[in-house]
Amino acid sequence: MGVTRKRRASQQKAEPLTFSDIVSVTDDNNLYNEKNTVIPKIAYAMSDPRFTPNHHIDCKKYQTVLATSDLHADYRNFLNYLVKLNIIEMPQSQIKDIYDTNLIYDPRFILNIQWVPKNTLLVILGDLVDGKRLSSVIDKQGSFELYIHMFIYNLRLQALEKNSDIRFLIGNHDINTVLDTTNDFMYNNYVTEEADTFFKNNKDIRANCLKNFYLLSPYLYLTIDKENKPEIFMVHGGLHQRSFYNPYNGPFFEENMEKLKEIWDLYDVPHTVLAQALIVSKNDFIKADTLIKTGTNINRLYSNVIKEQPPIVFLEDLEMNQIQINTYINENKLFNQKIIAEPKLRLNDNNRSPLWSRFYMESIGIDQEIDMCRLIKNDPIFTNKTIIVGHCPTTFDEFKNKRTDNNANAKGEEYYNCSNPNNSTGCVITACDYDKDTKIIFVDTNLSSCFRTPTTLEKEKTRESEIIVLKHTEDDDPNGRFYSEISRLRTTGDYYIVYPISKSFVWEKIIRGGRRLNKTHKTHKTHKTHKTIKTHKTHKTIKTHKTIKTHKTIKQ
Repeated sequence: MGVTRKRRASQQKAEPLTFSDIVSVTDDNNLYNEKNTVIPKIAYAMSDPRFTPNHHIDCKKYQTVLATSDLHADYRNFLNYLVKLNIIEMPQSQIKDIYDTNLIYDPRFILNIQWVPKNTLLVILGDLVDGKRLSSVIDKQGSFELYIHMFIYNLRLQALEKNSDIRFLIGNHDINTVLDTTNDFMYNNYVTEEADTFFKNNKDIRANCLKNFYLLSPYLYLTIDKENKPEIFMVHGGLHQRSFYNPYNGPFFEENMEKLKEIWDLYDVPHTVLAQALIVSKNDFIKADTLIKTGTNINRLYSNVIKEQPPIVFLEDLEMNQIQINTYINENKLFNQKIIAEPKLRLNDNNRSPLWSRFYMESIGIDQEIDMCRLIKNDPIFTNKTIIVGHCPTTFDEFKNKRTDNNANAKGEEYYNCSNPNNSTGCVITACDYDKDTKIIFVDTNLSSCFRTPTTLEKEKTRESEIIVLKHTEDDDPNGRFYSEISRLRTTGDYYIVYPISKSFVWEKIIRGGRRLNKTHKTHKTHKTHKTIKTHKTHKTIKTHKTIKTHKTIKQ
């Protein structure tokens, strides 16, 4: 059964899910009920013109953009995350129930929540599903994947009423276990046992349920455009990736590869490593074998060989694929069939896919950040922009130095503050910080509890995380950006400005009034004056070498 939609001929508004709708998704045994009233309602929502696919967004529509990624079926942590960031509000009595094993399935979490900010776009950069990694998401009933989609749907309807919106992208997991059910490896290794049980041990039942929600947000990528030119790119993996470079292709190279395989397959050395060793050794079998024996960092040597090779740019293919997906949906065709027909999107072919690429992260890991940023900056397609990606957990070793080292301009003050060995804080990480213009932002903060083992609900409740915030301010940006301030906002209420580059690299504290944010990010500019700053209760005079201006909070 493929994904179809209800035609927009009637041009009616989508209807929110009700208590009876939510209750109808489970049968008497707490398993998925295929005769529920939710899925027909989601199909009907496609008649609402507000859901017409459009992957290019005019920046003037939203004063603020928030981006996060990789929820991986953790409905509970996602709720807590949005509450702490003041993106949603819910009754105080209900907040404490988020980490109750049984009460988390209460429909009130979908019915009673309130979207807060106006003129704000929230983007989730893919991988909403598949909650199994080091451990599994704590989801006794196994219905978190469905609940997280129902929650986003209802919350999105609220956001639209405040001239805001929520969109999510398609990630490699969304394609390989929801939109395409042929990948048994992905399903068996990443879908939790509880979720499999909930969907009656039938991956097609699960897919036929969840894929309907992707009709409302069928995006491989999104751009936010200023004067019809992209300023912000958002994609799950990345827009660039180097191809595998081999100047020695031919029969002699293949013969040497076979000899290396005979020796090193017994030790489970990946064939990619063998090929890289052979290339670094200029197709000399003895030198390659010696390199492997000595435990040399072959990947680093190989990266130096390909250093000047230009990366692949995926944008042209992505644009064509996205336009076709939009057309399929508008013509009531099975859009997932279009995706399945594109192996470049589905398969992890040495990460050469915009949904699988980890090129940016890996460049940082092998100390080639500056080279990578220069390549992207000099690419004529990418000018004056920010690339935001998920898929690259910021706790990975590639980011180790960026999490713990001091920024070169920080004058000794800690920049990332992400060095906790227990990964108790999930951090946004940026690249190309030396550049006044180009920015790459990694927003996969390991939000899901499945990345931590052992873990408990109490530990997850207190874990802090971050979101990236792009704001349009009244100040003219010297680089011509609409979003003239970019900040990391932490669930504790701290924020850190990463653009524009400031001489003051310090964490600031948001002043809270109740559960709302009364004041937020301050833009620092060099000026030899004094400025009086008003708080929500008192006046405080701060003497500085900068005029500190305030702008609106994400809650307006």
